[in-house]
Amino acid sequence: MISEKKEENPPQLDDGLMVNGVPINITTLQPGDATNFPQLGHTVRIHYTAALADGMQFDSSRARNQPIVFKLGSATVLPGLEAGIKTMSRGQVAKIEIPPEAAYGSNGYPPIIPPNAILFFEVELISFANVEESRES
Repeated sequence: MISEKKEENPPQLDDGLMVNGVPINITTLQPGDATNFPQLGHTVRIHYTAALADGMQFDSSRARNQPIVFKLGSATVLPGLEAGIKTMSRGQVAKIEIPPEAAYGSNGYPPIIPPNAILFFEVELISFANVEESRES
């Protein structure tokens, strides 16, 4: 008898996220705490690896061993990436697929990102905080 091996923690696809009228696909690779989610205005700390559809990696905070820190809503990162991060809980690792309309569009970012490129980010939400509230306390 052939038995099927089931994954203990299969990746989870989060449906329904739209940016600029296009869907952003998020697949959970490692669940977070499922309780704490960042909000607009929070300062987030993430690790990420970015790649093109052919798998060519073009950027990685992990390779630099330096997480990036930015404020949600500040337009510091691509709209599709920010939207995906807002759905993640602390400690979560997810693969975020960003269509060109929520990334670099029809222009791309020559010579690194070709026109109309779909980008793939593997993101770990390390931590986040509301810096303004922290200063007031």
